[in-house]
Amino acid sequence: HPWLSHALSLTRPQASPNGMAHTEWILEALTELGMDPATALRTGVAFIGYVRGLAMSVEPERQAEQDTGMNSEEWMDAHEATFAPLTSRFPTLARLGQVPGVDMGLDAIFKSGLCCFLDGIEHAWGVCCSATNPG
Repeated sequence: HPWLSHALSLTRPQASPNGMAHTEWILEALTELGMDPATALRTGVAFIGYVRGLAMSVEPERQAEQDTGMNSEEWMDAHEATFAPLTSRFPTLARLGQVPGVDMGLDAIFKSGLCCFLDGIEHAWGVCCSATNPG
């Protein structure tokens, strides 16, 4: 449902039983960690916002790939010359952008951010959130 992320509001939620069930599941998991109500609510909404934010990029990326016939990596390669004059103004971005083999696809960005989010919960609440290190 590519339209769904645009239809959701973090500050003006809709009376949607399925959406509320999802939020309930998240909030229940957070309160079971021992979070106070305000922290659980803010953390749950922040998590939903993180997922929503990246989901909003899926459809435009799909459309851009269809329109150009290039995936994001191919597009960046084709437009490298456009960015070249700007590298002196943004040296860190230029240097990191040249690191070979870095997957900047939406799935990789999502997984990386999710690990940071879960690691932050683990650090703050002393619980293990890592799928690779259950326990």
